[in-house]
Amino acid sequence: MKYGNRELTAHEAAKVLEISERHAEALLKDRLIAGRQLRSGVWLTSKASVERYRATAQSGRGRALSASTAWGLLWELSGRRPSWLPSSTLARVRRQIETFSPEEIVRATSGRTRARFYTISRGTSDISWGNSLVRTGRPAARHLGVRAGNFNYASGYVRDGTSADFARRHAMSEDYEGRNVLFDNTLPITYPGAAMPDAVVAVDMTLTGGEYERERGLLALAMLQRKWMEARQKI
Repeated sequence: MKYGNRELTAHEAAKVLEISERHAEALLKDRLIAGRQLRSGVWLTSKASVERYRATAQSGRGRALSASTAWGLLWELSGRRPSWLPSSTLARVRRQIETFSPEEIVRATSGRTRARFYTISRGTSDISWGNSLVRTGRPAARHLGVRAGNFNYASGYVRDGTSADFARRHAMSEDYEGRNVLFDNTLPITYPGAAMPDAVVAVDMTLTGGEYERERGLLALAMLQRKWMEARQKI
């Protein structure tokens, strides 16, 4: 069996998160928790998926910002000017960068888009992602101190259309344990770069990876905060 006995039911996930089963099912349906639905209607997920959600779901300071504000915070933290933010919002974003912990930054910016996980269908090999994705996550994070490895998989924002469109074009099957991660591009501007700015890469690595990726992503965010505050002190 593909998933073996590693899966959790919505009821079991609800117990882990200390929420109602109905709430857990809603999170799975909205893909805030990665999972799959059987023909019977039963939802299944994994401990790793639940833990990824837990990292973004705690209450208190750091609740999810609107998409445009969240993108602006990550743009500013990466040393770029978020030109779409009004001055009052930019001032608030700067205060948040000064006071939020890396974990709070992850939670606050986690609602920009949804990650979908895929595997490459059998019979398909040597896929060239070309310029159709803006890279993010671990494949884009080597310069942030991430251990080198085999990154022959997709982790990025689609430039045109939706992640589902991209998956169909490249014969990818949705699979919450898949290594390929696609995001719908909700940026309020056109971005021509090959890879997302560093803070976006770090947050996406934290949200979609395992324990190693979460650890490295949070360390990268802490480093970016230090550099940002040092630069602000020089102004």
